[in-house]
Amino acid sequence: MDVDDDIQFDFFEDDPATTEAPSSRVRLRRPGGPRRRVGRPRGAGPLLRLLLLVAFVVFLVLVFGLLIQSCASASKHDSYAHYMDDVAKLATQSSSNGKSLSTVLTTAGLSVPQIETRLRGIADQEQQNVSAAENLNPPGRLRDDNLHLIEAFELRVSGVQGLAAAFQQTAQSKNTTRDSEVLAEAALRLTASDVVWDDLFKSPATTQLQRDGVSGVSVPESHFVANPDLITAHSMALVLQRIRGAATGSPAPGLHGTDISSVTAEPGGQVPFASATKVHVDVKAVPGETNTGNNSAQYDVIFSLP
Repeated sequence: MDVDDDIQFDFFEDDPATTEAPSSRVRLRRPGGPRRRVGRPRGAGPLLRLLLLVAFVVFLVLVFGLLIQSCASASKHDSYAHYMDDVAKLATQSSSNGKSLSTVLTTAGLSVPQIETRLRGIADQEQQNVSAAENLNPPGRLRDDNLHLIEAFELRVSGVQGLAAAFQQTAQSKNTTRDSEVLAEAALRLTASDVVWDDLFKSPATTQLQRDGVSGVSVPESHFVANPDLITAHSMALVLQRIRGAATGSPAPGLHGTDISSVTAEPGGQVPFASATKVHVDVKAVPGETNTGNNSAQYDVIFSLP
């Protein structure tokens, strides 16, 4: 038996080709935008540039802050300076009015109507100062002080007006003692105006300038009564005596010539030097003086060359 055919025995079946199961990939995405690829750090250069930018911004902020502060300080200084300049003009005018009052009270030969007219003219000028003070534009922190400034001017107006009215009231009276007290009482408002100016305007305004760091600006002074003794009852009595003496044509009552102010020797011949001699002094009577018994005296002197 010919066996021509090759007999092949397959004892094992060919296993099917193995295939890998498809792998599942998970992709993570950031919310709000597409995925960004993170690269490697590029060194310290970006961080350094960021720090320089921040430092530059801080520098600009400081510079602008200093500029703003400087401008604000200059503006504050100018505001105080302009206000005090305006106050100084009123203070000068008011002090001048006070001197005019002194002139009225010390000028001989003025009658009561003339005194009254001049005093009312001074009061009108002070009223203009009141109006000007009311129209001032003080810095915010000096508004209360400006009210006291106005009050000082108002006291000067009422004081001068009251003094004029007191002269008119006492014109027909003969009681000099009582009338002088009336005049002095009316003039008290003038003294009060100076107190208000010093204590309620000048002092607190100066303190406020120091608190705000404002230098180079001064608060002006203004004294309406230059000599307080001029408006006392004693001085007013002398004023009335002078007025009433001039009105009647008779000398004013009271003491006259109680002291010798100076002595000048005018020799008519040779003067004995370096030896004792006597000098006789005669004093002329002053207007209204009736007792001249003590107007002469004799002194023992020794003349010498200088």
